Amino acid sequence: MTLAAIMPAQMSAPRRPALRYYGSKWCGLFVEYQARMAYASLELPCPLRDEDWLAGAKNWLAMGKRNGWLVTHPQPGDVAVVTYNGTDADHVCVVRSVAGGMIETVDGNSLSQVRVNRRELSPKNFVGFVR
Repeated sequence: MTLAAIMPAQMSAPRRPALRYYGSKWCGLFVEYQARMAYASLELPCPLRDEDWLAGAKNWLAMGKRNGWLVTHPQPGDVAVVTYNGTDADHVCVVRSVAGGMIETVDGNSLSQVRVNRRELSPKNFVGFVR
């Protein structure tokens, strides 16, 4: 079962203090927590491995490539890998909706909080989507 199939539209805040785990970069930990909780709520085995250390966007992108989970057309529940310069993996978030060339996401560590954001669906904003 894919991440997109099980990730809930409404995210909950992580119960562990992510800043304690990875300095100020906790977007990946937020996404990992959401995925693990979604799989657990459905009593399904989670395909995420502890050794992947998914705190950062680069790790999410590498894991997606390694497992063949990268897609180009996002859908709700996918993990979006955001770029700020058009090439590097800088941030990850969960796709909430896709419509009219825009993606709405739920982001951990967006201005140091959990927020809903909207971005244009464009290579200048995303380097990939993990499903």
